[in-house]
Amino acid sequence: MESIAFPIAHAPFILGCPENLPATERGLAPSAAMARQVLEYLEACPRPKNLEQYLCTLREVMAQLPCASTGLITDDPRENQENRDNDFAFGIERHQGDTVALMVNAALEAAIQTGELVQRSGTSLDHSEWSDMMSVAQVILQTIASPRLMPESRVMFQAPKSKVEEDDQDPLRRWVRGHLLFMVLCQGMSLCTNLLISAAHDKDLELACAQANRLIQLMNISRITLEFATDLNSQQYVSQIRPTLMPPIAPPKMSGINWRDHVVMIRSMRQSTEAWNFIEQTYPQLAERMRTILAQVYSAHRGVCEKFVGEENTSLLAKENASNTAGQVLENLKKSRLKYIKTKGCAGAG
Repeated sequence: MESIAFPIAHAPFILGCPENLPATERGLAPSAAMARQVLEYLEACPRPKNLEQYLCTLREVMAQLPCASTGLITDDPRENQENRDNDFAFGIERHQGDTVALMVNAALEAAIQTGELVQRSGTSLDHSEWSDMMSVAQVILQTIASPRLMPESRVMFQAPKSKVEEDDQDPLRRWVRGHLLFMVLCQGMSLCTNLLISAAHDKDLELACAQANRLIQLMNISRITLEFATDLNSQQYVSQIRPTLMPPIAPPKMSGINWRDHVVMIRSMRQSTEAWNFIEQTYPQLAERMRTILAQVYSAHRGVCEKFVGEENTSLLAKENASNTAGQVLENLKKSRLKYIKTKGCAGAG
């Protein structure tokens, strides 16, 4: 009975449209007061002694926040069928309202859902990785509240318990809840990239460097989230995950490359080359750190795909006429996206 009572994930998972995220510091400013208020509340609370106390604090914050949604979006011309199918498969709803406030609510909800699962079943993440992943709400809130501040030192949470499978659906829970957290991270990275591009255009080195550092921080958390979501063996993948990626369970146009939040993030990154060139003129090591973490994310993703589908097979989420293996596709994507950060001072990148 417990496996039925403990859901795969809490649905719907509400997000705004990533295309509506602010593009400038001025556009973000109206949301700063809300983010500072939430951060002040979190900082005023006693340091949680355990995960349950921290989750209770996050639930209290969510209960006190005003509703950010003004209604479900039923028709958005910027969204294609592939986007809709991916959202449907993971219980995501797109809502109207303050997009930044919706992202904050989603970050809190994703942290709660992830924490609840680890409280129940543990995790294979080490203490440092776990602390980074569970800091995602604070990281996004700090970006909104004080976009010119460099990332603060890590908040260390209590070490999580080791992973223990409670039932045969735990791998699917990790997969789904980890992907929901990743969608929030994509929106956070899109916001940072937007601000980075705007700052570079205005020759505002302070803001550009702060957002570059924040983007690197969120990119690293996304790598950790990938590890969390895919913490399963090949047999679990075949029995629990693979069926959800294929018809009749998966919608017909679902594809791993068509996550709307990820698509918008990549689009922003594609436009950021000149911004990274601006940063590298003064802080070359910052651009190099971004190249390093981006390469690490794609290498980790390739390793996951090859573990589950093998080095010779195409991904189930690949397009129908795909011939490259899953690993080859990801390696090509890594090279392509490293070119977005191939600045004038980096002749050998990508």
